[in-house]
Amino acid sequence: MWWRKPATLSAVTPSDQQSFTFSYKSVDGDPISATFFPAPESDTKTPRPLLVFAHAGGMVVGGRSDFPPQWLGYAGQSGWHFLTFSYQLLPPGNASTLIADVKDLGNWIGSSLNTLLVPHDQSVDLSRIIVSGQSAGGYIAYQCGRLFPPEVRPRAVLSFVGSACDWGPGSSSTWYTHPKPDGYQFRPNEPPITSFTEDMFTELLAGAVSHVSDIPFSSSPQVQLRSSYYRYLIATGTYAEKFGIEDGPVIPHMDASFPKTAIVHGNKDTLTPIEEAKAVFERLNGYGVEVKLFEIEGGDHDSDPGGPKVLEAFDLIHEWLK
Repeated sequence: MWWRKPATLSAVTPSDQQSFTFSYKSVDGDPISATFFPAPESDTKTPRPLLVFAHAGGMVVGGRSDFPPQWLGYAGQSGWHFLTFSYQLLPPGNASTLIADVKDLGNWIGSSLNTLLVPHDQSVDLSRIIVSGQSAGGYIAYQCGRLFPPEVRPRAVLSFVGSACDWGPGSSSTWYTHPKPDGYQFRPNEPPITSFTEDMFTELLAGAVSHVSDIPFSSSPQVQLRSSYYRYLIATGTYAEKFGIEDGPVIPHMDASFPKTAIVHGNKDTLTPIEEAKAVFERLNGYGVEVKLFEIEGGDHDSDPGGPKVLEAFDLIHEWLK
C-alpha cells in the first residue's frame, strides 16, 4: 500500500524502470515533456500518490532525466508514482515562461494525466500530490505549491538545497543582484568567471528559435557553456535582471494558503545560501503554515540527496499524506 514507509533512500536505475513520456504542452509546435514512472505493482484499482520532481541547473541547464535515483527508489518503495518534467530554460526563457510552464503542468496533471494513464492500467490520486525539486528545482517546487490549480493542490512541498530567488520586496539578500569582486567560484577546481563574450552568448543560443527546454547534465560543450553563463550571472550580480526582477521572487507570494513544506538545506552552501531557506521558513511559519527546515550541518550545495536529513523530510511527508 502507498502508506508503507521505507527505512532507507535506496537508488534504482531509471532505465530498469517502466516509464511513459507525455507532452504536457508545446511551444511553437515543439513538445515540452514529462516522464511518468508508475509505482511497482500498481493498477487503476488503487490511485496512488504522485511525487513530482523539478530538476536542478539554475533554470539555465538540466533536463527531466536529471533526478536523484534515490528519490525514484523511495517513491517506488512507498507505493507512489513519480513524475519528472522539462521546462523552458534561461536563455531565452525567463521567470514568465517558467511560471507559464508550471501552470500548464498543473492543469495537465489535473485534466489529462489520468486519462493518458488508462491504457497503462495506472491512476494518480490527485488529492495526494507532492511537489519537489533540487536547487533551482526547489524554487520551481515552491512555484508549483502556489500555482497548481485547486483540483491538484499539492499536499506537500519538498525543497532540497532550493533557491527562492530572494530579491523581492523586503528581502535583505544581495546574492543575485550584487557583483562579486573576485568573480564566482562554485567548486575549488573551477576558475572564477567574470566575463562572458558576445560570441559565447551567440554560441549558447545556437539552434534556439524561441525556447530551450531540455539540456541534461553532461560533459558536452553546450552544457559547459550554459554552466559558465550561470556562474557569470551570479558573479556579475545580473541573474535577477536576466531571469526577471518582477516575476522571479516567490516568497512574497507565500501566505496561509501555501501547502505544508519540508526544506532540506546545508548550512555551508555557497551556491544557494541557506539564508534563502530560512527566509522561506520564516515567511511560512509566520503565516501558520506547517513547515520544517532540516539543516545539514556542514553541508554544501553538493550534499547527498539520499542523506539522513532527506529521509527525515520524506518521513514527515508520509505523515502529511495520511
